[in-house]
Amino acid sequence: MRVSVSALLQDARRRGYAVPGFNTLNVETAWGIVRAAEKLDIPILLMTAYDCLDHLGMETAYGALEVLARQSATPVALHLDHGRNLEEVALALKLGYDSVMIDYSFLPYEENLARTAEAVRMAHAFHTPIEAEIGHVPGGENTPEEEDESALAYTDPKVAADFVEKTGVDFLAVSIGTVHGDYKSKPRLRIDLLKEIARAVPLPLVLHGGSSTPWEQMEEAVQNGVAKINVGTEIMRAFLQGMREVPTDCLDLRKPLLAGREKIEDVVRAKAENFRTLRHAKGWRPDRA
Repeated sequence: MRVSVSALLQDARRRGYAVPGFNTLNVETAWGIVRAAEKLDIPILLMTAYDCLDHLGMETAYGALEVLARQSATPVALHLDHGRNLEEVALALKLGYDSVMIDYSFLPYEENLARTAEAVRMAHAFHTPIEAEIGHVPGGENTPEEEDESALAYTDPKVAADFVEKTGVDFLAVSIGTVHGDYKSKPRLRIDLLKEIARAVPLPLVLHGGSSTPWEQMEEAVQNGVAKINVGTEIMRAFLQGMREVPTDCLDLRKPLLAGREKIEDVVRAKAENFRTLRHAKGWRPDRA
C-alpha cells in the first residue's frame, strides 16, 4: 500500500527509527526489495535515481513501481532521488511520485537556495513533500564521475537552519561523513555535528550513502534525528552477486533474476535491523487508492 512520506518520516524521527530508501534499477530489484519488506514487516521508500531513469525512462519506471507499491501488503512510497533539474522534478510530480528530491548541493549556497526554493514551490503546488541537500555528499548523481571523498563538505547547522527557513523544504539531506558508493578509507561519521544539526533543524533528516557504513555509526545516526537512509550500492552489488552464482550455460533467464532477488533480501534484512525499522509497518493506512 502507498503511504504518506511526510507522515512516515515524521513518525520515524519521533520514534527513533529510520525508513530505508532503496534505489532500484529495474522491476527485479524493486520486486526483491518489496518482497523482503513484506516478510520483515517494515515500511520502505522505493527510489528511482539517474541510473534507473536513464535505463527505463521515468514513465516506465514509475508505472512498474506504482503497481508493486500499491499491491504491497507493507507501507511503500515512491521517491524521486537526486532530481537533476526542475524539468525532471516536474515530470515526477505530474506522474504522482509520493516525494521528490532536488539536488543543487554542488552549487554555491545562494544558487542552491534559490533553485531549491523554486522546486519547493512546484512540489507544494502538487501537495508533494520535497527533499534537498545542504553541505555535499560526494559521488552523487549530479557531480563529476572523478569526484572522490575529498569533495565532502560538512553541513553547517546554522546554514542548514537558514536554508530550511528560506526554502520551505520538508526533509533535509545532510553531510556528516558518508559518501555515495564505496568508501576508499574507513568512514567516521560526525555524530557530534549531527546532534547540532538536529537541534537546529526540527525536520526529518536524511542520510545519503547508507551502503557499507559501519553498523554502530548508523545506529547512532538513527538515534540522533536521521529518519531516512538511502541505500543503493549494496542493493546493486547483491543483485549482481546472485546472478553470477547461476552457471553461465543456464538459458533460463528467470533463474539468475530470481537468484539476484534473493540476495537483495539479505541486504534489506540487514538494513532493517541496523536502522531499527523492524515491525514499524503496523498501523498504517493507504494514502492513495
